[in-house]
Amino acid sequence: MKYMEYIGQITVTESLTDRIARINERLRENQVTLHLDQDVEGKDILTVEYEKRQKNERNAGRRRLDVSGGHSSLWRVSDVKASMKDIGYQETAKLLGCSKSTLYRRLKELDGKDDWLFY
Repeated sequence: MKYMEYIGQITVTESLTDRIARINERLRENQVTLHLDQDVEGKDILTVEYEKRQKNERNAGRRRLDVSGGHSSLWRVSDVKASMKDIGYQETAKLLGCSKSTLYRRLKELDGKDDWLFY
């Protein structure tokens, strides 16, 4: 989705127009464009147009939580299995910040390696 933002009033000159054209050549690869426009009163203004990326809704790459609520990535496979016995798979998956499918898939990958790190 394209967004346009007002930068400010500016005095337009020929050299400024040339400089903005050169800047736009460099910014084009990032989908950003500077525009020299006029507001409703006829004053010259500078605006920027850009493509706003949508937020990634999958939560991919988010940090996992340990039991104390802090950020941690130090769960051994044996710790995960013990937690599943104590509080169940749903709460363990919640503490790790993953789905139950990911929890079981990862346990399957690490089968027989209880001293390895789960995350």
